[in-house]
Amino acid sequence: MQEQHDAMHRQMILVLGMHRSGTSAVTGVFAHLGAALGGHLIPAADDNPKGFFEHADIVAMHQNLLQGLGSDWDDTAPLPDDWLTSQAARTAAAKICEILRRDFAEANPAFIKDPRICRLVPLWREVLQDEGFRLKVVLVVRDGFEVAASLVERDGLRPTEAACLWLRHELEAEAATRGDPRVVVSYTAILHDWRSEVERIAVALNLKWPRSLSDAGSEIDEFLDSGLRHHRQDAESESGEQIVQPIAGWLNVVHAALTNPAGIETKQLDEITRALSRMDRNSDFYLPSLQRLRKEVQHWRPEAEKVWKNHEWLRARVEELEAAAAGQKGNERLYARVEEIYTAITDQHATMNAVQDGIALELRQQQTAVSGQLATELEALRGEIEGSLRQVRDAVIIQQETACRLSQQL
Repeated sequence: MQEQHDAMHRQMILVLGMHRSGTSAVTGVFAHLGAALGGHLIPAADDNPKGFFEHADIVAMHQNLLQGLGSDWDDTAPLPDDWLTSQAARTAAAKICEILRRDFAEANPAFIKDPRICRLVPLWREVLQDEGFRLKVVLVVRDGFEVAASLVERDGLRPTEAACLWLRHELEAEAATRGDPRVVVSYTAILHDWRSEVERIAVALNLKWPRSLSDAGSEIDEFLDSGLRHHRQDAESESGEQIVQPIAGWLNVVHAALTNPAGIETKQLDEITRALSRMDRNSDFYLPSLQRLRKEVQHWRPEAEKVWKNHEWLRARVEELEAAAAGQKGNERLYARVEEIYTAITDQHATMNAVQDGIALELRQQQTAVSGQLATELEALRGEIEGSLRQVRDAVIIQQETACRLSQQL
């Protein structure tokens, strides 16, 4: 039956789950398996370095819708009873149609993930039906205490406020998707054995992944490293102790009901939902004040963002000036060092000149001494030669005289 129904409609898989619940990790696995996310994805950030895998235009549309209803992503109050027929919802519906026709026309199955959808499923169901999509759901569940701790650190929320947000998102998403083809995925399970989980998801939702697990396996193993998991918490942790009762107890009940191996325990979830509704009614006397405060915050948010951007610009300018000053000091130190080296070179040059002068003087002195010694030796040799020449000359004269006398006698 499901196969026949799927053949008649394009499939749209909504990945639902509270912020910080692991929806990015799960959708990232789907992306590595070839899931069509429509492009225009929000870039990764410091608080989600692996990526959000959220369509930027869809997130912006959701945020505009919530603010148009006097709410926001971190509002623990229920949405107005008539929100689905409001002008804000009609505007959002038109935007969803535009995005589906532009970015998901050829996608089958298509995947969309944004935690805000947990509270907006009725609107999506209406538009998807009109556009010929078959709605299917992957409900990602993570321990509520871990989620609360992560929200406390990232967004500065109070622990009980963060816990209420988790309850609101999980309960509304579960209640709104009863009767739809859906599968619950534990964040812990996807980190522990993603292969078994994606095979289970494919069977439950009648999906065929564009890429095989063997082809994408090494990429997904690298993607799902231990760095994805932060804030392992439990009811006895520091954050758990700060969550008031009965909220803390409800976290455990809801998590157990959603992850029950035998299937979601809807009866227990309905009991918690009724208790949460009673708490909402008891809060009616202060909710209008909170809503006025939220609207005031929304009114001043653009101005605050301008101030913040100006602050960031000024801080960057100060850093530039400090760097320039440090560079100037560095130049001064460099100049001093160059001067020091130049002085040392000058001193060495003077020393070398002195050494050279000393060597030249010594050479001249040695040359003078050698020259004097040679002159003396030459003078003595000249005397000896002259004496020898005189002796030879005298001997020749004597021989000549003797020869002359002998000639006369003959």
